[in-house]
Amino acid sequence: MKDFLGQALRACYDRIGFSCDNEAQGMPLYSDMCSASNSLLLFSAPSHFALSIGKSISPKLKSVYSIGIPNVRSAGFLYTSSDLCLGSSADEAANLFAREVIAPNKPVLDSVQVVEDGVKAQSQEYDYHTLMYGRLFEDYHLEALVSQKLGEKNMLVLSGISDWESDNNSHLEAQYVHKNKDWCADVTYSSTDNVFGTSCHVRVPFTNWSAGGEVIYTASEKSGGISLGAKWVKVHERGVASILTFLCNPMMGYMNTTYTSTIRQNWVLSTSYDFNTYSYNSDLAVGIAYSPIDAENRLLKCRFSMTRGLALLLEGQFKRAIIGLGVSTNLGLGSTIRQSIGFEVQFL
Repeated sequence: MKDFLGQALRACYDRIGFSCDNEAQGMPLYSDMCSASNSLLLFSAPSHFALSIGKSISPKLKSVYSIGIPNVRSAGFLYTSSDLCLGSSADEAANLFAREVIAPNKPVLDSVQVVEDGVKAQSQEYDYHTLMYGRLFEDYHLEALVSQKLGEKNMLVLSGISDWESDNNSHLEAQYVHKNKDWCADVTYSSTDNVFGTSCHVRVPFTNWSAGGEVIYTASEKSGGISLGAKWVKVHERGVASILTFLCNPMMGYMNTTYTSTIRQNWVLSTSYDFNTYSYNSDLAVGIAYSPIDAENRLLKCRFSMTRGLALLLEGQFKRAIIGLGVSTNLGLGSTIRQSIGFEVQFL
């Protein structure tokens, strides 16, 4: 289910030129290499009843209050140093749904400089943009995020969770990001087990390929890890694309490949295969998303995984409300049968 503050946060990053979906703004992070397939294969279906009220208090301040059954309550806010006008409620919801079935933009190789100049002119006023996000839950644990853009191509992000009941659940993360049209790199730190990491994602010149990798070091365990990946993107026409990714972790013996493609107008299909060379565990997953051509404020998502079962999500917008219905079941594939039905309503 789409969260009002989450979508406002996404819109803000798109405005300042750090979107993970639009490669015309520069290379995305290595961690976002599989964002297209994750949208269809890793979505969360509502599992309980929840009611949320989101409101733009001003162009710089957004807020949301949520209440759920069983007892799940939270209040959050989002502040941006520059105006962030999301438009009317109807347009806002329609854009959210349409984004799920329209392929992300990718610059044409012979016009990269034109795209770069356009992005630079658009985001120049946001070179030192500040964003603050926070959400307080009924058990008094706090989620917070602060990002500061440092010039045109750099950004510092601090995030964390503070749990009043247990220090073991509290942690802090820091990330420094540099991105341009040809590559993107970041340096990260997590207080959980004192994990240090760095990653890089590079466009292969004059091809549809990009490649990257990540290296991490866990100070508490005095151990490390490495991940390697490659991505192929073919834009057939505006809003229609095919995306192929390969990921592997040689030390853990893990391999993953995904393929996401527009199969018809407003239809997107994604497949994923995971395999571990040490344990021989594997998983095959298929997901699909559909938004009617004559009603882009409707969205249907469905996925099936051989290890996680079946999940279905139906979302729609009616006047000032976004409604979501979710059903999920593991089909008895695990040691126990798990299934849930959820219904969420969000007023804008």
